[in-house]
Amino acid sequence: MLGQIGAILLVSGTGIVGLLAFLLAIYGLLTINHAVGRMVASSASRHWLEAKGVVIASQVVEIKPRRKFPFSDTRIFAPQLLYSYHAESDEHNSQKLNFDPTPSFFLPIAGFEQRFSQQIVERYPIGSEVPIYFDPKDATRAVLERNAPHAGTYAATGLLLALIGASGAFVCWELLKSFLNF
Repeated sequence: MLGQIGAILLVSGTGIVGLLAFLLAIYGLLTINHAVGRMVASSASRHWLEAKGVVIASQVVEIKPRRKFPFSDTRIFAPQLLYSYHAESDEHNSQKLNFDPTPSFFLPIAGFEQRFSQQIVERYPIGSEVPIYFDPKDATRAVLERNAPHAGTYAATGLLLALIGASGAFVCWELLKSFLNF
């Protein structure tokens, strides 16, 4: 009797671990997709039009994480920019610096340091004239920099997660097959 309960627990535990590993692989693939999308957007922006813009607001702000991480007193900072520009005889405003793929979920982990944010703010002081790059198909889409600085890191992280998850799912599947003899 005890052997059957142990076998049931072993099989169900292996199934749950296998499912979690499979979900990790899916998450890794989604991370790769998001990062590659940012790289493609960055590359496509090389054909965007340039306009003269003016920085309206430029400051470092502290971001309050939506969830509190255990044992974490890390303070997270980000540059907050606002600039205006004329495109297609209309005035537009935007806040987008570049095509960085950092999703908001990762901000508590990969948030900007205050020093790094301050360097960006110093590069774009209030009142300065700056080149703005905007999408000729949608003039409301604009950036100050046509790059995706962390896209490669996120793609590599996604690949690692996908490989670990797929390997774990495969191992669990093979264990389940041997436990259930099929």
